[in-house]
Amino acid sequence: MKLGSLYVLGGSLIASFLTTAPVSADTINFSQFGPPATSLPGTISGVTTGGVGVTLTSPNNSFETFVEASHALGAGTWEGTFPSGAPLLYDGSGSGGVELTFADPITSLTLAAQANAQGDFTETIDAFDGATLVNTITSGTIFNCADLSCEGTQAFLTVAAAAITGVTISTTNDDVGLALYGGAGANATPLPAALPLFASGLGALGMLGWRRRRRQARGSLLGAA
Repeated sequence: MKLGSLYVLGGSLIASFLTTAPVSADTINFSQFGPPATSLPGTISGVTTGGVGVTLTSPNNSFETFVEASHALGAGTWEGTFPSGAPLLYDGSGSGGVELTFADPITSLTLAAQANAQGDFTETIDAFDGATLVNTITSGTIFNCADLSCEGTQAFLTVAAAAITGVTISTTNDDVGLALYGGAGANATPLPAALPLFASGLGALGMLGWRRRRRQARGSLLGAA
């Protein structure tokens, strides 16, 4: 499933000029962390599409960039539920949620997460103001197919609150990690942050291990469905 990072173009330029309200950021463009197959440490820093500084921490002490690609044979390609061409950020093989901490409070965030393991999953975003949980949103069950028949069906979650200083995004069925997408990519259309999508489906629960993803230049698979 690993492929690339996710991005969404959309933050408010007007918000950067306001001093009486938190800066609003709709999502994160993960392409800023490098081309597909870029290996990264477990803590990385970047900016949201609204220009707010963000620090991401992996529960597995590493990140790697991927791109969703239906027929890709090279390094850094992911065969999953994201739109073709979507840039992704993978949190390494292991369980746990990715933590995001913002340099300034934001009011909304849209992201999508896909479990790397084959089998149905749900995704959850917990939003915090300091140590206080201010909102939680969870998707319905998402069908994680064993081929590319579910490409482009990934659900997006939008979490909102008056002031969000950090979020944790996680999935069930995450023993071998998850990938994040922000909502826009090479061939994808940005989605409004205020209109989260919930994809659902039936299917066998996590039966045959993890999804396929290509990491090395020679195109060898690190996992088999």
